[in-house]
Amino acid sequence: MRTTPTAAGAVLCVAMLLGACGTSERDAAEPTPAAATASASPTPAEPTAEPEPVVAPLGSPDNPATPGVDTVPLGAQGAPVYQVALSPADFAAGDVVTGYFDGNEPAPAGSSYVLLPVSATYVGTGAEPAHAWLDLGITFVAADGRTFEPSMALVPGDLSVTPELTTGESAQGSVPFVVPDDALTGGTWRVENQYVGSGGETVHFTAV
Repeated sequence: MRTTPTAAGAVLCVAMLLGACGTSERDAAEPTPAAATASASPTPAEPTAEPEPVVAPLGSPDNPATPGVDTVPLGAQGAPVYQVALSPADFAAGDVVTGYFDGNEPAPAGSSYVLLPVSATYVGTGAEPAHAWLDLGITFVAADGRTFEPSMALVPGDLSVTPELTTGESAQGSVPFVVPDDALTGGTWRVENQYVGSGGETVHFTAV
């Protein structure tokens, strides 16, 4: 029997549909291949070492020396000239100052006399003797930046009457100041080598 084109086409369509269904069933039954292996994780970086903190030199504004504890060099053009040490100051020295000499007037209202003990050892090698009371310029620097120079009052053991020094000799004496009461705490002492041509090197101490 001869198959008509219409019947043949119908048979072909049924066969194609059956084939497609079989393929879908196989696809559903077969597991999906695993995804490609993920790329390897990057190697963790070596921990970076923390840099060592930079400590300012002792006696600098950022690292002032401590009175009664530290002795610091004070140089001229890079060469040591003095070894300077301060002792804790007397921030209520009014009775000492006014009682020592009749010509010492009381500190103005709202201010106080301060006595600063100073020790300076001359370590320079100059041919001429040194004079600590001339070479060392000492200033009180308040926490708010105000500065105060030494008073003209005469005081016991005044640094200004210490003798001249040769290499290795020391001078000890006190330096008087008049400081406003609102500036007595939190300040620093600034010691400058003010000898002509010295370069003006300075060291700093906490004001205690």
